[in-house]
Amino acid sequence: MISLGTQLRRVRRRLLSIGTAAATVWGLAAVTVFLLLGVWLDLLWEFSPQWRIGTFWVAGIAGAALLAALAAATLRAARDAAVARRLDRAGGVGGKILTGWELSRDDWTKRACLVYADRELTGSLATMAVADAADAAKQVPLGRVAPLRPLSRSLGALVLLWTVVALLAVCLPGLAWTQWNRFTHPFDDVPPFSLTTFKVTPGNKPVLYGSEQEIRVEVGGSPVERLELILQTANGQEPPLPMFPEPNGVWRAVLAKVVDPTDYYVRAYRARSLEYHLSIITVPLIEKARLRIEPPAYTHRAVDEYSMPKEGGGLPEMPKEGVSGLPGTKVRISLSSNRRLKGGTIALWSNGSCKSKTGASKTGETPAPQGKPTVLPMSPAEPGSHEVAGQFAITGDGKFECRVIDEDGQESQQTFSGNVTALADQRPFIRITQPEKVSLATPTATLPVTLSAEDDCGISRLQLYRSLNDSRPLASDLPVPSRPSRRPDGSVYFDASVGLPLERYGLEPGDVIKLFGRVEDNDPAGAKGAESSVVMVRIVSQEEFEKMMRTRQGIEEMLSKYYAAQRQMEAAAKKMEGLQKKLKKQSGDAKASEETQREINELREMMRKAANEMRKSAKSPLPIDLDKNLVSELQELAKMSDEMAKELEKLQGERDLLNKKLGGKLDEMAKKLAQGRKLFNERAVEPMEFFEQVFPLLADQERFKMLAEWQKDLSERTAALKGHDGEDNPAMKARMRDLEQEQRQINEALSTFLENMEEHITKLPDKEELKELRETAEKFVKDVRGSGAPEAMTGAEGALAEFAGTRGHTKAKEAADILDKFIKKCNGTGNCAGNCLKFQPRLCNSMGNSIAQLLAGMNSGNGNGSGGMSGDGMMGLYGGLPTSLANMGEFGHGPSSRNRRGVGSPRGANPDELKPGELFAPGAATGASEGAVPVRYRRQVGDYFERVAEETGEGGH
Repeated sequence: MISLGTQLRRVRRRLLSIGTAAATVWGLAAVTVFLLLGVWLDLLWEFSPQWRIGTFWVAGIAGAALLAALAAATLRAARDAAVARRLDRAGGVGGKILTGWELSRDDWTKRACLVYADRELTGSLATMAVADAADAAKQVPLGRVAPLRPLSRSLGALVLLWTVVALLAVCLPGLAWTQWNRFTHPFDDVPPFSLTTFKVTPGNKPVLYGSEQEIRVEVGGSPVERLELILQTANGQEPPLPMFPEPNGVWRAVLAKVVDPTDYYVRAYRARSLEYHLSIITVPLIEKARLRIEPPAYTHRAVDEYSMPKEGGGLPEMPKEGVSGLPGTKVRISLSSNRRLKGGTIALWSNGSCKSKTGASKTGETPAPQGKPTVLPMSPAEPGSHEVAGQFAITGDGKFECRVIDEDGQESQQTFSGNVTALADQRPFIRITQPEKVSLATPTATLPVTLSAEDDCGISRLQLYRSLNDSRPLASDLPVPSRPSRRPDGSVYFDASVGLPLERYGLEPGDVIKLFGRVEDNDPAGAKGAESSVVMVRIVSQEEFEKMMRTRQGIEEMLSKYYAAQRQMEAAAKKMEGLQKKLKKQSGDAKASEETQREINELREMMRKAANEMRKSAKSPLPIDLDKNLVSELQELAKMSDEMAKELEKLQGERDLLNKKLGGKLDEMAKKLAQGRKLFNERAVEPMEFFEQVFPLLADQERFKMLAEWQKDLSERTAALKGHDGEDNPAMKARMRDLEQEQRQINEALSTFLENMEEHITKLPDKEELKELRETAEKFVKDVRGSGAPEAMTGAEGALAEFAGTRGHTKAKEAADILDKFIKKCNGTGNCAGNCLKFQPRLCNSMGNSIAQLLAGMNSGNGNGSGGMSGDGMMGLYGGLPTSLANMGEFGHGPSSRNRRGVGSPRGANPDELKPGELFAPGAATGASEGAVPVRYRRQVGDYFERVAEETGEGGH
């Protein structure tokens, strides 16, 4: 049961809330009204800044006063007695609630006990009256006792007021914007609103002492009949000067002699312009600057020169980037003035890192002190010259400021200044572009090695390191060209190539060669070096090599025969169409001409040759189920081509062959050929193209399995490192460094694999049957990236770099376990790729185990499961092919636009094989390559790891 006091408090809270909100809104309305009044008065009489600020104070005080008055009235109305009366009136109970409230008060109870003898009866009656009052108060709705009408009236008034203001701003935007700026920036120079506008030239400008100055004004908007120039100096405001009109609305006035700094503006009745300032120049003025930046000799870079003339009479401005160069760069500054100069100064601020010297100074280079500028003299080229020059050398970041001094000893107030940035001589960069990061080679192959080196200045040394079966790497120096290629930014780059004759090394299948390059720059302060990532070349037998070459060429060979047949039928159809068009232009009753007979013979030979080649292709299918199942389509096409060739031969045998009969036969043959081509495209070419489109993603499944196996193998090998943390054991440290490098390779391979897979996804056609493949592949990439595997690999790298074996194994195993969880999602590439992809029914029926057969060769010869992880997913294969394999093909390749690996070389040729003349003799190098290094390698973004040998008794390599 709700007591009377509780009901009164509920009503009081509602009254206070509504009253306070209404008072606040009325206060805002009062502020708005007073601000609008001030804006209106400012239009009538231009307020001073103090008056505009005062308007805000008055509006705020008025709003606060109204808010306080209304809040006080609300408090009075919210007293208990007043609330009880409100409830009585709203409920129409005739004072019952007020009486109950009075009886509920403690002071009344005490008085009643003193007056009435029967205290218990009196108290009981009072309690009943209070309860009755509470019931009556409960029946009265809050909305009737404390309506929202006061708040709605105040909000309506405020919204109406603001709507009027918004309409005025929309209808008079210029007026609204001007008044807004005048009141929000009271101390700024904001002229009163006017329909007349003024464009004043020259505006703010420094003026030589005693010179004349022309003032020109372009008047826009409403025309004026009279224009005055108002001048104000330190001595006060001068009498207005009349301005004289010229054609095209231009007014003009001339100040004969300006000797004092002057503020000025133009005025026409109530309209005026902004105020401008004419400053006085009584010292020499810098008009032109020239910079000559000469890099250190070891960089072999050209000298840069910049000329900065004044613009519009102002001071020459330095480029935003200032002066920058390598330590030792000489900066020569030449300044020209409007007066004859006696000299000048260069003030240098630096972090104790700028050496300075001038053409006239013989004291040599002195370091700049900390926090205090070093002042260097600038000397004129000859006495009485208007130009002086000085020079300093960059050895660190800093700032320079130049001034000139005229013959009278006056120093310019203006300065020519700028920042000095000392550029760091960056570390060089090197990468091995050939062979692939993971490659296979036969023991008799000549392995081509190409190193791409670059540096921002120059390269002094280039080395190729190689090791066999994790032995200590041996270094070979490669020649560095005396004049390497240069980019526009001055950096140098070149490619060095060498062929390694593996036959001389006595290698056997299973051996592993590791290669990496090292480059050093020509920094005179001490050469900086960098090393490339490691390239691993595994030696395989000739038998395994040939098997993998066949696998690599399998798709191209399989596709080429069907594309060749397609092109042959297209050529025959085109030839037949041309012959039909010629026959239509000739008389149907005429005999076929000799030229027509010759073209029929050419068409017959074309069809016969195509049939022979297609039958030959069908007789030697590749060991791939898809090819075996589709050769019947080639046989059908060959049969149709043979039949057409026989029909054409029969027509040629007729003595009186008329054009009309020949045209009819050709029409029948054209329809038959079109139908045959359509069926061949539907049954063979389109499934082949579809297979070619989805195969990269199917191969990605196998590559991911190999990568996961590689990580698992690494984690098993790191188990031997558990318990070896921070040991000073050179052999253990060397092993950890090797495993760190291998972990880095796996991490990079995972990143490259995901990027390649994303690229394969984007190349999928927008077909409904590929929707499931696209969605599952996209989810797979997203899940792998967010699985924590890359972070675990990075953690393993860091732990091994710190020689923390236990943590390195833990992180490597964590990454292996994460990758292993994804293997279960992509198992099975048998018929139709298991549950990872759904093909077209025709393709599925024809494909059989084609995917497994093509991918099987990709895993051969790779003991650690890292194959296919480099570049575009293909590992490098190096070795010679037997004649029977190198020349086994007789078909053409697919359309030139397909740009598949191997297209452009004879079928069966090894695209990675070192050709005669491609490189110099083993041990030689070339720097003549002009091939551009990819953009992402052009500038270094950090220092790359350096491998340091720490084996006891042996120095670094």
